[in-house]
Amino acid sequence: MENGILQSIILMGVAQSLFLLFLYLKKSRQGRAAKYYLFLVSAVALGLTLTYLSLQSAASIMERFLDFNLGLNFLYGPLLYLYAAYYTAYKKDISSLNGLHFLPFLTAITLLILQAAVKRPLPLLAEILWVSSHFQGLCYGLISISVLISQHKRLKQFSANSYRDRFTWLFILISMNTLTWTAAIIRFLLELYFPALPPGLSLLTPLFGILTIYVYGYFSLSHPHILEEEKAEAGEKDDGDTEFKIKLLEQMQKNELWRRDDLTLNTLSEITKIPSYRISRIINAEPKSNFFTFVNRYRVQEVQHRLEAGEALPLLDMAFEAGFNSKSTFNDAFKKITGSTPSQYRKTVRIRRIQPD
Repeated sequence: MENGILQSIILMGVAQSLFLLFLYLKKSRQGRAAKYYLFLVSAVALGLTLTYLSLQSAASIMERFLDFNLGLNFLYGPLLYLYAAYYTAYKKDISSLNGLHFLPFLTAITLLILQAAVKRPLPLLAEILWVSSHFQGLCYGLISISVLISQHKRLKQFSANSYRDRFTWLFILISMNTLTWTAAIIRFLLELYFPALPPGLSLLTPLFGILTIYVYGYFSLSHPHILEEEKAEAGEKDDGDTEFKIKLLEQMQKNELWRRDDLTLNTLSEITKIPSYRISRIINAEPKSNFFTFVNRYRVQEVQHRLEAGEALPLLDMAFEAGFNSKSTFNDAFKKITGSTPSQYRKTVRIRRIQPD
């Protein structure tokens, strides 16, 4: 009975992962994060399919192929880490060092091929691969969470709300993935030291794993930007960028979109009807510019104009009305753009008004 329940759980996971692949292939996307997402979901779909087949009575027909599922375990952690790194802009450029993340996978596959070639199991190979892959997955999960926290702190200084949805869903996903590896390791240790464990414990790990797959699906539907890229590939032509730039600048100024403290790249794309990757490319074409400095420059200029006009309103009130959502964000952006703090700038303006050139 337990084996039947396990097969049903895994079969649901196969169906869900295939559905995620359908969502991905339904739209044409470019970019590194999207590609790693495709590889990750494909690996999960293949792994779950092989696991399901291994539980069938006819599994002996494909026995040699099913063993390679042990090698796939070495893919999930690196792929999730690289997806998160590029998705949150922790990584921007392709690095030759990225290939090092897949050395354990290649090593495992080589050993499994060798085992298939000699037509007899190598001593303890399956146990060694299982344990090492699960500890690797746990380590990558913790590293991914560390990257996520680091990026969230870095980007928060520009806009506290801009990446809230992005980091929330990704943190949940990575945490659940890490819990899945943790549950598997705990189960292994319990079975190692306490052989007489209650039935049903073997369902713990697949339940966590399938639940993670459904989290993928939920957020893919409720947060479409998960499956969209914000930036075109470097080789793509920039035909029409000039027209889009004019349109973007006109709408930013005319509608004062920068006053929105929750403005994000996706929101700006929806309002202006300009593809998000084009907005990103237009902004990044300027030296030392990104989305945050682009928006904050408008906000700082607004505060500057009001100070130049001699308004006596408190600086923080001006900042909030201009679209900033915290004092620290305002102070950091103002000094970065003008070279002085808001209070210093106000003092300079007052002196200049009293002692004109």
